[in-house]
Amino acid sequence: MNTASFSHMLSFVYSVKYGSFSEAARQIGISASAVSKNVSRLEKSYGVGLIRRTTRTLVPTDLGIQVFERLKAILEELEEVENSIQDSVSTPCGNMSIKLPRVYGGRYIVPLLHQFAQQNPELTFDIILDDRPANLFEEKFDLAIHIGELTDSNFIARKLDEEQLTTCASPEYLDMHGIPENLEDLDNHQCLILRSQITGMPEKWQFKVGLKTQAISMKSRFIINEGMALVRGADKGMGIVQLPKNMLGRSISAGRLKVILEEYQPLATPIYLVYADNNQPTRIKMLINYLLSLRGGIS
Repeated sequence: MNTASFSHMLSFVYSVKYGSFSEAARQIGISASAVSKNVSRLEKSYGVGLIRRTTRTLVPTDLGIQVFERLKAILEELEEVENSIQDSVSTPCGNMSIKLPRVYGGRYIVPLLHQFAQQNPELTFDIILDDRPANLFEEKFDLAIHIGELTDSNFIARKLDEEQLTTCASPEYLDMHGIPENLEDLDNHQCLILRSQITGMPEKWQFKVGLKTQAISMKSRFIINEGMALVRGADKGMGIVQLPKNMLGRSISAGRLKVILEEYQPLATPIYLVYADNNQPTRIKMLINYLLSLRGGIS
C-alpha cells in the first residue's frame, strides 16, 4: 500500500479544484511552494503524472481526473464526519457535577440551571448544596460557586456576583425597642446570631468603621445554625439580624423587615465561579459562559 500522506492528497484535490497552486495554498492555509511540492510527491509516490503544469493554469491528466474524483468524494465524506462531530459537540450531552452554597445556590443558581437544562435536554446535573469550600480535585466537581476570597490559587475563579451583609429588624420590633443609631446601641438590643455551618462557631457581625471593616462578637439569647430560621424569627419581631441581603431581600421588599445601620454596612463580598482549568468539555464551557453572561442580574 502506498504511503502518500493526507496533505499530499489534499493539496492535489485543491489544486485541481481551484486551478492554481496559489489559490489552493490560500484555501488550505500553507504556502504555494508547499502545495506544489506535495503534488509532486504524490505523483512521485505513484510514479504517474496527475497534473500538466502551464504558465497560466493547471490541467489534470486523464488519470488525474479519475484520481481527483475519487479523492474529492473521500474528502467530502471526511468533511461530513467532521461536521457530525462538531454538531455533537455543539449539542452537549453528559453529566455535570456542581457544588453550590446552600441558600444562594438554591435560591438563585438552581433556577438558572433549570433554564439552561431546558435549552440543553441531553444534559444531566448532580448538584450538591453545601457551604463548605469545594475542593474540585478531591471531590471531583466540574464546577463550584464560592462566596468570599479564595485561598487556593490552583483553580480558575471568575467573579459572578456579590453578597451584601445587611442588618435588619421588623418595624414592630423597632417600634417597641427603638432604632439603634450606632454600634454601641446594639448592646441594648436582642441580636439573632447565625452559628456557622463551617466552623460551628457563632458568626461575628461585620461593620464598616472608618475605612476598615470590623468583626464584632455579639451577645445573644438566640444562636441558630440555619439562616432562614433567623429570617423568620426577625420577621416575627424576635430581634435584629445581620445576614446576606439575598436571604433578606423578600422580607425587605414585603415590608416585614427594615434595613438599619446602613452607614455601617460593610463592603460586599465577592462570589466566584470556580473550575479547575480552561481545558473543559464543551458542556462545562457552555455553562460557564451562560452563568457569566448573567453577571449583575442574578440576585
